[in-house]
Amino acid sequence: MQSQLGKPQHKLLIDVPTRWNSSFDMCSRYLKQQAPVYAALVLMKKVSNVATLSE
Repeated sequence: MQSQLGKPQHKLLIDVPTRWNSSFDMCSRYLKQQAPVYAALVLMKKVSNVATLSE
């Protein structure tokens, strides 16, 4: 999905409480991969569970 949308292929990251910068890294990676994540959720019919940027 990422390559079809012209995005680099990266895995999403999760927050790690013992790593002080992991929350920032997690949010940053999600914002970079938001379109492929959304497209994948549309294909899986789980779009109602996606938070928008305004949330």
